[in-house]
Amino acid sequence: MRIPKKINLGGRIYTVKYGTEKQYPELSRWSAFINYPLRIIVIKKDKQNSEDFNMECFLHEVIHGILEGMYERKLNDNEQFVQLFSRFLHMFLEDLENQKCLPTNK
Repeated sequence: MRIPKKINLGGRIYTVKYGTEKQYPELSRWSAFINYPLRIIVIKKDKQNSEDFNMECFLHEVIHGILEGMYERKLNDNEQFVQLFSRFLHMFLEDLENQKCLPTNK
């Protein structure tokens, strides 16, 4: 499964980018972040990060974007919820892919 360059979250198109701490100071605190006004998701460019780790970071930010679009502020601010949800979602999507239920771009 690959991380797309653009995604649609509730009718809002977000661009997905990789970046460094120098480009995005937010990455000194997090492995990824979402910026709602700019409609971007940025994942830290780090050769030590596995594809699985980057996918979990991506899904984590997607969940924040979905919750923001649903005006679910309380859930969106609950990092434990978002982190666990992203891990379970990642495991589910990997399982579907392994069972050949999802088309792959590999």
